Parts: sequence; C-alpha cells; structure tokens
Amino acid sequence: MSAATARKAALAYWGFAPKAAARASRGVDLQVLGECGTAGLDEVAAPLKRFAALVAREWPEHVGAVGGHARIPLPLLERLAGLAKGTDEKPGESSPDEAEAWARHLVDAERKCFLAVSEHRGVRRVLLLKVAV
Repeated sequence: MSAATARKAALAYWGFAPKAAARASRGVDLQVLGECGTAGLDEVAAPLKRFAALVAREWPEHVGAVGGHARIPLPLLERLAGLAKGTDEKPGESSPDEAEAWARHLVDAERKCFLAVSEHRGVRRVLLLKVAV
C-alpha cells in the first residue's frame, strides 16, 4: 500500500496528475522503488552517514500539506551530498548519479522511504519520498 501512496504523491508533486488519486497522463514512465538492492547504511563510508543525517534533518521541512508525505527532489539531494562530502567552510561537489546512488542506500535503510524515478519527454526526474512522516 505504501508504494502506491508514494506513486500518487510523486505524480502530484511533478504535476503529472491534477489530484493525488489520479493516474499519470499518457507517455509518463514512472517507477517507484522500495528496494534498491544495496546494504542500506550498514558498513558505509562516513560521507554517506553524514548524508543520511542531513536528509533526516531535512524531512520535516519538506512535508506536504495533504497526506503528510515528505518529498526531497534530486537538486536538494545533490546539495546535501555535496555538504556531506565537504567541510563546513567548503562544501564538496556531487553529481546527480552519485546523489541518486546515495538515496538508494537510504531507501534500503528505511521502511517507509521510496525513490520515484520518472522519464517524460526526455527529462529524467528523481524524487526521494517518505510516506506518512
């Protein structure tokens, strides 16, 4: 049930559906990943642990008004990954692929966390969701 809820939240967030209960328009390819095949946060490097802590701090700021689901888009995940890799004075740089890979670890570590990936008109979108925060 939670994956279906995450799918509806992602569709509404990206504007592919006017209501959270509606389906996407034709041509929207959307996958909601609940398991990504990583080891979660077991035995990961320190930057990934800092990334997980930064994301945990950001969740309350990104809760939607309807349904209480939190959504963090890829650009913010990239910024948080850069902060986790760098120092307070000089943040590091992160690529979209690296931020998505780190988000996959978070999905495997938390039960109510999902990764929505969409392809539409040649644009790839990634959204980290936490259902019922």
